[in-house]
Amino acid sequence: MAPEMAAGRGDALCLGSDVYLLGAILFELATGAPPHLGDSVASVLTAACRGEHPPYPPSVPPELRDLCEKAMAADPADRFADASDFQRALREFSSHRQSLAIADDAATRLAAALQRAATELTLEGRAEVYLDLREAASGFHQAQLLWPENERAVDGERETRIANSRIALENGDLALAISLLRGLSDRTSTRSVARSTSRARPAKARRGAPPRSAVPSS
Repeated sequence: MAPEMAAGRGDALCLGSDVYLLGAILFELATGAPPHLGDSVASVLTAACRGEHPPYPPSVPPELRDLCEKAMAADPADRFADASDFQRALREFSSHRQSLAIADDAATRLAAALQRAATELTLEGRAEVYLDLREAASGFHQAQLLWPENERAVDGERETRIANSRIALENGDLALAISLLRGLSDRTSTRSVARSTSRARPAKARRGAPPRSAVPSS
């Protein structure tokens, strides 16, 4: 129950009052308990008038907690404009959660690829490393499509490209390393890998062996 409803101020009822009720439902779904508790009807109404509610358990994501707080703001002017506005915010939260989950999966794949790269020396092993790195980069990119401000995905894609460039360079795949550099926006990292590439070129030429083929990265 919104504070203005609990206080019996009929003239203060508005679209924000409906938003408060929706926020209270979300609070109960997220925490497992209604927002206003008490030993009697009077105590519950008092808690509602004051906008008091139990603390959020640690399992509630901060972004979801913020949505509840905004929907159940004491002042109707501080709430979402209407139910549609609240619904849009919930949809954004859902896409953010999906984006974070995809980024987490990509980070796991990246870690596995780096661990394998430290031990795999066969041509087949290197191909699998490149494939894992390509799929990790694709995952980070997909996460950004869902939520462009997902910094975890942005950093992860850059880290994957840098790692892919270095591994390609170590394996003598200079063409792949150079192509990956073009996708890097971090100038410091780009210069670092570029210097390594420049040093590797004459060494490779002296050995007289052509660069090994690699699985290209997306």
